[in-house]
Amino acid sequence: MYKFKQDLASAYFPDNSNVVPSESRESLLTMPSLSNVTEGKESASKRLAHEIHSNKPLLAALQATGYSRPRKILSPKQIQIIFSFLGEP
Repeated sequence: MYKFKQDLASAYFPDNSNVVPSESRESLLTMPSLSNVTEGKESASKRLAHEIHSNKPLLAALQATGYSRPRKILSPKQIQIIFSFLGEP
């Protein structure tokens, strides 16, 4: 079961889950073939946040349970709500 928002985000967006060490990211981004390297779990978390905040009924249902964007831990009820709107990853 998912508990942390970033773990759920990584399950929904596995292509954004490859973490690149920060010291390597700068040099990789300057290489033409690797210009689309992401920031790993942070990027997956941003994508999940975008999905939640662009879906007003989903956001309203989550907010009714005390959800707020900065919180890093999701309750089982919040996870259940996300699954009902987005499906399971």
